[in-house]
Amino acid sequence: NAYIAGLGSSIKLILMTGFILSFIILILLSVAIFLPPVAAFVERRFHVNMDSYKIGSEYIRKNPRVLMYNTATSFIQLLAMYSITFFTYMALYGAGANWLRIVTLQAVLSTGVSFVPIPGAAGAAEGGFRLIFAAVFGSMVMPAMLLSRGISLYLGLILTGCCLLVILALKKHTSAAADLV
Repeated sequence: NAYIAGLGSSIKLILMTGFILSFIILILLSVAIFLPPVAAFVERRFHVNMDSYKIGSEYIRKNPRVLMYNTATSFIQLLAMYSITFFTYMALYGAGANWLRIVTLQAVLSTGVSFVPIPGAAGAAEGGFRLIFAAVFGSMVMPAMLLSRGISLYLGLILTGCCLLVILALKKHTSAAADLV
């Protein structure tokens, strides 16, 4: 099947890119660790992070419902994010989409792109989308990518910025009212 063959090569390309970049970062970190001032800093940060991990793991051990709640919340959030591509398909074509297939492809893409250590995996996500979803969207793969990426990334950034502005305005208003009292 051409679709499966294309998907396999796309996944291999994304994973290889991630592994190569991860290997380069590992080498750079290895060199940095052997420099004395950097090594002391890394050791301090390591101990701070390990202490934080111990506190968190102890809390989860004492409160197992927190782990179940966080796992369920994360699962729902990921399904919602991965479903954006499905709704993009529905917006462009109207019907005929297999939700599980599209969500699975998006999960594979997101997992593969997460290996690329750049903010938002800029470029890798778009290129991977074009490769993986070409068989699903056909000639509409570029508009689908722009719409899906616009909703999943940029709309989230805009909404987060608006929420931050509201919080800052409320905080400023509250502190100004407290100054008057």
